[in-house]
Amino acid sequence: MTSPWPGTTALAEYQSGDPQAALDAAISLIQGYCGWHIAPSRDDDVVLDGSGHYIQSLPTLMLTAITDVVDDDVALTDDDYDWSEDGYMIRVTTSTLSQSTNARGWTYKLRSVTATITHGYAELPGELYSAALVIATLAQTPASAITSQTAGPYSIQMATRSDGVPVGIYLPNDIRSILDKYKIQGVA
Repeated sequence: MTSPWPGTTALAEYQSGDPQAALDAAISLIQGYCGWHIAPSRDDDVVLDGSGHYIQSLPTLMLTAITDVVDDDVALTDDDYDWSEDGYMIRVTTSTLSQSTNARGWTYKLRSVTATITHGYAELPGELYSAALVIATLAQTPASAITSQTAGPYSIQMATRSDGVPVGIYLPNDIRSILDKYKIQGVA
């Protein structure tokens, strides 16, 4: 079985300054931080732990369609739930959505809510496009110095750019503030 993790060829490409390797790493870092793929729009079958509340969160912040929902082995019709583009669903108690519709709870059972969803931005938001380029560029900026820091018996050495920023792939604070708009809450 072939490992899904990068091998020596991928490492050599990244270390040699291959821009695609740096972009792939930046995109992966962004998606991991945000907790979902973000773009492009795609269909996914998701299996969720029941929330036990009237709101059931989905792993997206750009929901465009739901085609199938099952709650605790009961297939729901479109009249049994409503959904938000922000990535959550509510169960309803009436067969038609109206001003008097009340929410009811989802199951509390683990892995008991499934849905087929269409989600993600059709086009990548420009600020995320730029963020990926910045992260990839920072990852490929050559070191100009070695910086040492010591605190008591502990010492660390790192390669830095001319402005003292460490070299490598990371999320600078200004990029994090952009990504936070696309981050699913509860994702570390």
